[in-house]
Amino acid sequence: MAVCDTPAGQYEFYGRVRYKDGTVMAEHQPYDPSVICTEEGNFLYFGFAPCMISIPRYKNQNLRGGSVLQLEEDMLTVKKGPKVILPSLNYGKGTSFEGNEYFEGPSIRKINSRYYLIYSSVNTHQLCYAVSDQPMSGFRFGGVIVSNGDVGYQGRTEEEKLMSVGNNHGGLVQVKDQWYIFYHRHTALDQYNRQGCAERIYFQEDGSIPQVTITTSGMNPIPLSGNASYPAVYCCNLTNGHMGALSSLGRSNAEADFPYMTCENQERYIKNIKDGTLIGYKYINLRETRRIEVIYKTDKEGILEIHTQMMPHTCRCGPGGKKHAEIQLEPSQYWKSAETEIGFEDEKELYLIYKGSGKLSLLELRLKKA
Repeated sequence: MAVCDTPAGQYEFYGRVRYKDGTVMAEHQPYDPSVICTEEGNFLYFGFAPCMISIPRYKNQNLRGGSVLQLEEDMLTVKKGPKVILPSLNYGKGTSFEGNEYFEGPSIRKINSRYYLIYSSVNTHQLCYAVSDQPMSGFRFGGVIVSNGDVGYQGRTEEEKLMSVGNNHGGLVQVKDQWYIFYHRHTALDQYNRQGCAERIYFQEDGSIPQVTITTSGMNPIPLSGNASYPAVYCCNLTNGHMGALSSLGRSNAEADFPYMTCENQERYIKNIKDGTLIGYKYINLRETRRIEVIYKTDKEGILEIHTQMMPHTCRCGPGGKKHAEIQLEPSQYWKSAETEIGFEDEKELYLIYKGSGKLSLLELRLKKA
């Protein structure tokens, strides 16, 4: 534990969580702590149960799932527990968590007299939630709140993921009257390069939280301006139609040549865009937009098609959407500008599809009224 008089101030080491006899609490894989203080007491949630048991250091450990303990008023001494409340992959069969068992990253909130425990599931790219009326028992699976590949949203499958996926961590935060889910997705080619994101979420009358889609507009209450410039890496979708999962050590399946976001020489941009790659931005007030300019570089000629709707349950634009225009791209080893005139009605989703035999990098998207 560390302590400070202000939330963002200079913290000082306070002590290690321990039992009454002074023994340090080390059971149940103490990892990713989350603490809450309520009228029912002080509670610490934690735990790590990797779905890849082949990790050498965990291979022979019996990792049972997410755990909780109650702390005394000193916030150091164990009063009750620890006990497992969310099962790991090996213990989830027959429970409400089957298929969405606990992996890591718990984050606890008490909302409307219920305890909501956000966690990263064995599917890793999902942030799920469990709910209970009690802080140390009775947790049941609630659902998925967000996936950093939009898997599960409106029936989207793993094969139709809209981004290369990795682990996901986050939690719920209320700002004034609005709740948000904070989460992350990945840049570069491994799970340790992460981009922080947030989306607005809503509670149903029964207390459930429907899954939300990942967006470019994020916390904004209205669509973004259609008369503004945006870094290309603000995209919420980036897929070649067969995106894979990222490992901790980097891309392991070399045959899957992903497009990805990166930062080189102080510039953030999308790299390795090839034929058929889709890049999506939502939500934007496109009614304002009369011209689209992109800043890019590429080794061969190509085009960027501009669409405004994705076909349901796919990673493609097509008959269900509308192609509005295209931007011609010329070879250049330096950042270069290209643009086109365009017209929209009430559309708020913008998709770019690259067509060509080269490798394209995209730095900036400029939307203009004139």
